[in-house]
Amino acid sequence: MLRLADAAPLRRAAIGLVAGLLLGFGLYLAQGAPSRDPVVVANAFAQVLPASVAEVPVCSVLVGGAAGGRCAHAAPALAVLLAAALFGIYHVAHSPSFDQPAMILLLTGGGLATRAFLAVTDDLWGTIALHDWSAMFGVTGALTAADRLGELPVPRWPLFAMALSVLVPLAAGDAVRRRHPAAPQQ
Repeated sequence: MLRLADAAPLRRAAIGLVAGLLLGFGLYLAQGAPSRDPVVVANAFAQVLPASVAEVPVCSVLVGGAAGGRCAHAAPALAVLLAAALFGIYHVAHSPSFDQPAMILLLTGGGLATRAFLAVTDDLWGTIALHDWSAMFGVTGALTAADRLGELPVPRWPLFAMALSVLVPLAAGDAVRRRHPAAPQQ
């Protein structure tokens, strides 16, 4: 049952999610969206979501949070920079064209923007949404370059099932975290 005391954090989370979705969608359009077809966009968003759900918590929350707790004065800047660098370096093991030096540098910049959004909003869901739009732009661009974007004009139900399969445990973990917040550190 939702208690009145839970309303403020949920409202903040909703604002963070909407902000991440709108900012990400705006950036997707501003960069020259490879497709505006709603079905193609939904398929691509669902295809990229599992990676976003993995990358944001690991690079931004765990690594950025651990770095931020080590040095109180430089913590926010250190956390943002370390998480962004890790995100860029992670792509060395990725597929072409995402493993090229110029792309890794670009992705490090994207990691910097994503981590900064998380630092400002303190919202995992909105940060995942923002990251997913950015990642989706890269994937749809790569599919366009390979002349394969035309493979996504009909709903791909396995992609939606895969996206749901990562959202359910993330939501469950978030619900547990909200019900049992960690004690403040001394």
